[in-house]
Amino acid sequence: MTYTTVGLVVDRGADGWRWPIATMADVARLAGVSVATVSHVLNGTRPVRPDTRDQVLAAVRQANYTPNTVARSLATARTTTIGLALSAISNPYFGDLLRAIETTAGAAGYTLLLADPREEPDYELTVVRRLQRRRVDGLVLAPSGEPTAVLDYLAEHRLPTVLVDRLHLVEQWHNGTHITWNTIAQVPLAGVTA
Repeated sequence: MTYTTVGLVVDRGADGWRWPIATMADVARLAGVSVATVSHVLNGTRPVRPDTRDQVLAAVRQANYTPNTVARSLATARTTTIGLALSAISNPYFGDLLRAIETTAGAAGYTLLLADPREEPDYELTVVRRLQRRRVDGLVLAPSGEPTAVLDYLAEHRLPTVLVDRLHLVEQWHNGTHITWNTIAQVPLAGVTA
């Protein structure tokens, strides 16, 4: 059984209702404008007449449109996602750190993708590789007690990384390599004091 609602096709299959995800093309069709005009309204890239802008915004509401961040990341090569690899999240220090990082990242328009390396060096490397395959824009890592493999990987793949905790181990690793680390400006994290 198929129905049309708000110009979008809704299908009832054997496994229940399937509500379509509205696209920019759907919004453009509902507003009677081009996809480029919808893009300009939503991204603010060019001026659009106020009445046309109102039509597009009404169509966005009518279609219940939300931007496709996956498609945007393909076009911009940025995901606005930061990987966060922390073990022992139940530790109050890391809970506070997680909250502060999420607050700070969120204020800058980023979403966190959280992973627990379980304090296991081999799994830590697996977690970092998975986060990189998810195309995170950067990584925040509390390294394990044996961080050599993951630090070598990060240096080789040049993934922007902020390291927290156990920095004495990182310094030991750094002294044995020929890697030059860029200085990272300190960013105040809401709720965390040094």
